[in-house]
Amino acid sequence: VIGSNFAGGQTTDIAMTVGGDVTLIAGSGAGARIGSPVSNIAGGNISVAAGGDINVNNGTSIATTGALLLAANNVNQTGGTLSGSSILLTGGNITQTGGAITGLFDAIVTGAINVSQSGAYTLGLLKAGTSVSVNSGGSLVDGNVGLNIEAPTASLSSSTGVGSLANPLETKVSTLSVSAYGGEIGVINTGNLTLNSLNFGGSFASVGATGSMDLGGPITSATNLALLANNGLTVGQNINTSGGLSLNSGAGNLLIDGANVFAGTTIGLTGVNVSLNNAFVSASGSLVVAATGNLDVMNVSALSGGSSGIGNATISTGGDVTVDNSTIIGNPDVVMSVDGVINMNNGGTIHAGAPTTILLTFPMLASGGYFVNGIEGVVYDIDTLTGFLANNSAAILGTNLLVTYGVGGSLQPPTDALLVAMGESITPPEPEKEKDIFDDIKDDKEKAPICR
Repeated sequence: VIGSNFAGGQTTDIAMTVGGDVTLIAGSGAGARIGSPVSNIAGGNISVAAGGDINVNNGTSIATTGALLLAANNVNQTGGTLSGSSILLTGGNITQTGGAITGLFDAIVTGAINVSQSGAYTLGLLKAGTSVSVNSGGSLVDGNVGLNIEAPTASLSSSTGVGSLANPLETKVSTLSVSAYGGEIGVINTGNLTLNSLNFGGSFASVGATGSMDLGGPITSATNLALLANNGLTVGQNINTSGGLSLNSGAGNLLIDGANVFAGTTIGLTGVNVSLNNAFVSASGSLVVAATGNLDVMNVSALSGGSSGIGNATISTGGDVTVDNSTIIGNPDVVMSVDGVINMNNGGTIHAGAPTTILLTFPMLASGGYFVNGIEGVVYDIDTLTGFLANNSAAILGTNLLVTYGVGGSLQPPTDALLVAMGESITPPEPEKEKDIFDDIKDDKEKAPICR
């Protein structure tokens, strides 16, 4: 025993420097300890420096109400207690397979940090040259105002939460794996991030990156999930959440490439250019897409709202919408505001279910605005199965395909000439109705069909 019971609130600093290892081994009575017993923790600051390793075993402790500093080649804890108002561990590697670390936990090492305990961790800064792995039977709590994890790669797991939405953990890593059975997940990464895995069973999970983000493995969540990147988000792995899903690429592009993305309630996709390539995005509830640039749904992709329930597909773009050999589906409605034009090619469809309404707004145009296989104003091409569908049938302009135009604030409905061209009406346009081209035709022929 080094120290005392520190009776009466006595404070005593302890400083140790050892050329070799410091190993605490449990014996009879209270066991080996430095500082006060864990049953009556008090005292001043404790500093232990070893030229070899520091080993803390079952039945031992280094405990104080002040600051605790351990510096060694390696710090190994298989049991016992490390306790202090703040705990700083430094050296080559830090390994904890048992026992408890209690207090604001900081560590700076040249190698790896691998710690696991049944209780919660209050994290200061864990900085490692290779990797950080933290596993808690409780929660991982942000205990400082700066970074919590800095390493090339990190793995964070807990039973009751990794950070929170109100107070997320701050990381600076290249790759991250995170999991929690309950509570919340809140993580914000500085720089670009590869999210290798996320498994969640709590109430809400949010992972953000100040740079770009991509996925290194599949993502699963029992409830709501948000992935947010300031400069581009690439989804190349499957995402499955029972709640709502928000994917936001900030000032960059959102690409969903070869992945299946499913949400049990709603999906929101936000970015500059939003692109699906051989990808399936399906919301049981509503689907909302907001692109300041273009929306491209390409190469056998599907973008759907209300896939297993009721949910509109609501789409807003600052550029064009292209649907090539793919489909956009809303149930019941598809609602689109497009600053550019809509292109449907090679079997590409925009499809509304009952009550079968497609609402299109072209704020920057006075007419036209939609193309089927390169031809403007076509509603549906039966030969290539391309165009607008309502309840599995070709949409009818003015009935279940409603188009609004606005230039300079004035709205212009579809013209009769366009209706005739589309075969949706047999009523000729007004200028033709006023022509006197049939005056010299006999009365019994005036009712004959007019071929155009």
